[in-house]
Amino acid sequence: MIDEKYLEILRCPIDPDREARIELDDTRVVCARCRVHFRSREGFVSFVVEEATLPEGCPELSQLPCRQQ
Repeated sequence: MIDEKYLEILRCPIDPDREARIELDDTRVVCARCRVHFRSREGFVSFVVEEATLPEGCPELSQLPCRQQ
């Protein structure tokens, strides 16, 4: 899906400080900090915030840990 060398430089687009890393969780691409899932279509990951899947128990973006600062 994503080459390991790119995972070293990619950061979560939701994190205002752009410090949260992106990692692979089974077959999904997730933010290492808040666990937001980013969709993949035809082998390409979409980092469009509005298309991301929020973690369970988090109804909106403003309640994510990175947005609470």
